[in-house]
Formats: sequence, C-alpha cells, structure tokens
Amino acid sequence: NQAGIATGFSPRTDVAALHPFFPGNCIREGFRIESFYYCEHHPDFSGKCLCRKPGSLMIEKALHALNGDSSQSVMFGDKPRDIEAANAAGVYGILRDTNAGLPVFDSSLLAR
Repeated sequence: NQAGIATGFSPRTDVAALHPFFPGNCIREGFRIESFYYCEHHPDFSGKCLCRKPGSLMIEKALHALNGDSSQSVMFGDKPRDIEAANAAGVYGILRDTNAGLPVFDSSLLAR
C-alpha cells in the first residue's frame, strides 16, 4: 500500500521490492510495464498533494516521461477516485472490481 510509506507502515524499500515481481508476470500475460509510479503521500501525515488520486499529476508525469498519448491510454482502477484521476489527465478510466479477472481490452473504447 503506497500510503503505507507516509504512515510508516511500509518502508519505501518494501514497496520497491515488489516492482521486479510484476514485469515477468505481465509479459506472460501479453503486456509489459514500462515504469512504476506511486504516491508516497497521505493527507493526514504529509499534507495534501497533487499526485494523490483523484489528483492527476502522477498520470501526467507518466504520460510525459513515456511520450504517451492520453487519448490512446487506459487506466484500470478499483476506486472511483482512480477514474477521476484518469479522466482529469485525459485518459480513459475503467473501474474494475478488485477481485475480478481482467477482461480482454477492446481498443475501440479509445475511439470516443
């Protein structure tokens, strides 16, 4: 949990240790992760920030760093604030149940 860094529950090193685990699994599923972005802030501990969802700064940074096209990007989230952040950055947001399997993505959804 990213907010766990701000609260002191999770050391930054524990969060970073998870990152090498995901890329190999994703490649086996047919996609890849280019970078990891996360917010280490929590309003009760480190104050308000623009990268914490529903703020969109984290998404905007990723789009910029990866030369991404927001109109051709998708973000899956399990909370309405995830979708708010995606939409604020011009990205198509898809709300998913945390325990649901991922669907086959239909790229025609991007042709809004």
